[in-house]
Amino acid sequence: MSHPVDRDPAGLDPGSVYQQRIEAGRTRNFRVILGVHTFWSFGSTFFSHLALIPVFLQELGASNLVIGTLPALVTLFMFGPQVLAAHLTSHLPVKKRVFASIHYPGCAAILVLGVLTQLWGRTDRRALIAATLVCLAAHSLSLSFAMPMWSNLVAKLFPPERRGRDIGRIFFVGGLTGGLGALLSRELSRRFEFPIGYTLGFLLASLVLTAAVTAFFFLDEPAHPDPGPKRKLGAFFRSLWGDLRGQRGYQFYLLSQVFCALSSMAFPFYAVAARELHGLGVEVGATFTAVMLLSRVVGSPLAGLIGDRLGFRALAFAPPLLTALAGLLALLVRHPGVYHAIFILGGLAAAADTLAIINLPMEFSPHADKTSFVAARGTLVSPVLAVAPMIGGYLADTFSGRFALPFAGSVLFGLLGVVVLAAFVREPRRRESAQT
Repeated sequence: MSHPVDRDPAGLDPGSVYQQRIEAGRTRNFRVILGVHTFWSFGSTFFSHLALIPVFLQELGASNLVIGTLPALVTLFMFGPQVLAAHLTSHLPVKKRVFASIHYPGCAAILVLGVLTQLWGRTDRRALIAATLVCLAAHSLSLSFAMPMWSNLVAKLFPPERRGRDIGRIFFVGGLTGGLGALLSRELSRRFEFPIGYTLGFLLASLVLTAAVTAFFFLDEPAHPDPGPKRKLGAFFRSLWGDLRGQRGYQFYLLSQVFCALSSMAFPFYAVAARELHGLGVEVGATFTAVMLLSRVVGSPLAGLIGDRLGFRALAFAPPLLTALAGLLALLVRHPGVYHAIFILGGLAAAADTLAIINLPMEFSPHADKTSFVAARGTLVSPVLAVAPMIGGYLADTFSGRFALPFAGSVLFGLLGVVVLAAFVREPRRRESAQT
């Protein structure tokens, strides 16, 4: 059966009909994606691997190396398989059905974590530590197959001249609801004896996320008139490798991303260090999560505006600079209040990083379908992102300086990322302008 885009009732070619469908569905699609992200941000704060889950693992008695393993697993499973996911989905003319469905196993993993937290939180904490790592890895694996399709849907459904601002608005609203979720998570930790507060948070998260992603089925996504053939895996990788070799600026951008990934070695330990050095309570994980998300509220619209006006290469400087500044503050300031500033910087860096890594690979991509080119960044950088927090945990557990070494490493590698961006990566829009 042919899709409506293939029919030609007004004598228009399929490409023109396709563009008309895209234009007609812009408002509806923006509202759907905004609504999903609003509730997704709320639900996902109940198991944030940047602040809340590290404190949860610390309360269970996990070592710093194990705490560092958490973001390593999340990163490896979230980004590592993305090129494979792109191979399996890039040829699909309509992606929304697969895109929505692939989220459900990840939601189920959080549901399982909530059940196991209640069963083992008091009786078998070592088993719960392992289960937490497994469930978060399963959730991340589910997202790894969704994220390349999400980037492609954004490129397909949002107008390029205002894509940054539209995504910024989405993350602005998501930051507000995420902050509310983090504050509710904090209240659950305060009002209920451990681990009941975490149990309730995980169960609520799984329900909210499941309901949210179901709305993706209501996207108005027309079939692409020329989706490209399905290739064998070997041919797919050869084609992708040829594309990457032809983009020198993108190669150096990926190198800068490797340094930025290494600079992330410190972030899982800021909340842990705050508790260890200043005796803060278990609810601090949710507090820092709220601080980070609310700062992301401020940062997301600004990041989108900068990307649209100045280019996303300019925006890419913000994450490593802010990460290095956070590491410096942790090294130099001995006051518990500094950790609130660090998580504010983390939220601003996350806002800029999200907009940059969504849009900059799209602009370097030479093809209409962006799935594989966007996924290449995640797959190539993810091993480094996975190893970095484990290195941080090893340094904190092994050397007398404890957290000083991972904090210093964060500063060093953040600055190296800035140097590579400044010296070797040019704004891809200038290249396009020169060619036209």
